[in-house]
Amino acid sequence: IAAVLEKFAAVYDPADDSATWFEKVKTITTEVGFTTDMKAYKADPSAYPGTVADVSTFLRQAVTGKTDSPDLYTIMQILGYDRTVARIRGCISQL
Repeated sequence: IAAVLEKFAAVYDPADDSATWFEKVKTITTEVGFTTDMKAYKADPSAYPGTVADVSTFLRQAVTGKTDSPDLYTIMQILGYDRTVARIRGCISQL
């Protein structure tokens, strides 16, 4: 989880549109050995430690403190760079 959060904090740019933002999430997903292919995961879940949905949940919990929230991209836009990254770093320090 810490690796995912560190990688995201390093590439997060509030100027990104939602598609670019999600591409970065997907890139991080594959970098940590998770998959973005839900069909492949369902076919052989033992081949991956998790999916892009899990990575998104790590980010969501770090930023909002919840596992369920409105659109995470929008929340980060509202919070702004400093508050978003501070929350992510705060979560990392608690792991």
